[in-house]
Amino acid sequence: HAELIHRESSSRGLEDTEEKQGRFHQELRYMQQLWREPLHDDPFYNPNLDLTDELFTLAFPPRLRAPWKDFDRANKATGKGGSPNNGD
Repeated sequence: HAELIHRESSSRGLEDTEEKQGRFHQELRYMQQLWREPLHDDPFYNPNLDLTDELFTLAFPPRLRAPWKDFDRANKATGKGGSPNNGD
């Protein structure tokens, strides 16, 4: 268990000037470029959240993934049948 506490503005102050807002938007673009693709493949990123919005809004439709289907495909490809709970 870990807890992260973010105290907005405690070190740099508010983004209350054009210069600070410009810096913020430049940093935001950098982080989006750096992390956009890894997040698309992150199995632990909540599939109910939108990947295109930095405000973590709900995805519509949800980006649901059915991991048991991956299991079924892998087993059928190797001739081992489907998932253990589907009667195969």
